Amino acid sequence: MDIELIKELSNLGGLFIGLLGAGYYIKWLSQQHRDERQQLLEHDRENDNALRALFEKTHTEYMNSQTRLNETLGAINITISELRNEIKFHADRGK
Repeated sequence: MDIELIKELSNLGGLFIGLLGAGYYIKWLSQQHRDERQQLLEHDRENDNALRALFEKTHTEYMNSQTRLNETLGAINITISELRNEIKFHADRGK
């Protein structure tokens, strides 16, 4: 009976070693995935910050160009009004 018990225990020893190995592998794999997710999140944060900075810069440049455009259109509007008045003056003078 003692020999059978020893045989059974020796058969179970390989199983336990396999289970311990599988458990360690699962733990190691989970840690690798956790590290990979952490790296991806860090890259996402960096990309988000770069995109935010780019948006702020382009928005400022866009607003500056809109301001210059409005100034130019205002100047064109004044010039057209003066030209219209000048044409009307010459037309009235020619009558």
